[in-house]
Amino acid sequence: MNAPIKLVLILCLMVPGLFAQWKIQEAGVRLEGVAETDNSNVTPEITELSNLYPWSNIVQGDLSDYQKNYGYGSFSPKTHLFVGLSKDDWEYTTLRVGLFYGNAFATTASYKREDRVVVDTLMSSSSDRRVTVDSVNSRSVYVDQRHQELGVNVELLFYLYPEKRWSLYGGIGMMAGLHINNRIDIHHSETIWENVNFGDRSVGQWQERNALGRDQQAIDGLGYHISANIPVGLDFTVSKNESSTWNNVHLFWEWRPMFMYRNLSSGNDMLSVGVATGLGVRVHW
Repeated sequence: MNAPIKLVLILCLMVPGLFAQWKIQEAGVRLEGVAETDNSNVTPEITELSNLYPWSNIVQGDLSDYQKNYGYGSFSPKTHLFVGLSKDDWEYTTLRVGLFYGNAFATTASYKREDRVVVDTLMSSSSDRRVTVDSVNSRSVYVDQRHQELGVNVELLFYLYPEKRWSLYGGIGMMAGLHINNRIDIHHSETIWENVNFGDRSVGQWQERNALGRDQQAIDGLGYHISANIPVGLDFTVSKNESSTWNNVHLFWEWRPMFMYRNLSSGNDMLSVGVATGLGVRVHW
């Protein structure tokens, strides 16, 4: 087990002890999704595939005429369970500590080869304009890496006018997690069509689409990620009637720009900037 993974595990075990002097003042759940900037630089080049995935018959074949078409990283929604801690001398301040879990779509990349041949040339009887018909054969290789994420998050939050029904808060936070159930899916497909070119416009006529092959492999190695973020949120108290049970229930919307470092089990590292947006509910006592 390498040093970064050991560090993540140690942090997970140390979190309860680090905050033992604080008292629990709330508990809640948050659902969020993350949108990232383009990560085309972290997906492998076509020349790297055979070394990264030696078990795949597809990438061990002749892909010398293929070019990288696109590549990016992204995430699916995550669920956060948390408790809020406080100290007597820390007014309007909450230390939120929690666990998160979610299905993640780490990276996807496409590599493409396109063969185009003019199969016919026609002359328009009405305008004497020449029309060409191209036969296009497009072959694509898609490499997708998926995993689930399990980890811890810690955020120090500062509330503005928490006694009012609507309040704002902001702070700083960090997340650290492990990647589990890593899978690689490599898919080879072919699309054939005719493209009729009228000079200023063209019309495609699809003929067929074939799946040439699919390889899938479970990866035993563990990946990990660490991120720093700046949570900013809007909090709503369901009821301001002090005798009502709903007086302790809060709904909140949260926006968190973040900087992330991710080590993928395939051997790639990913640095990216993203924004998480989520909705949650918390019970404060």
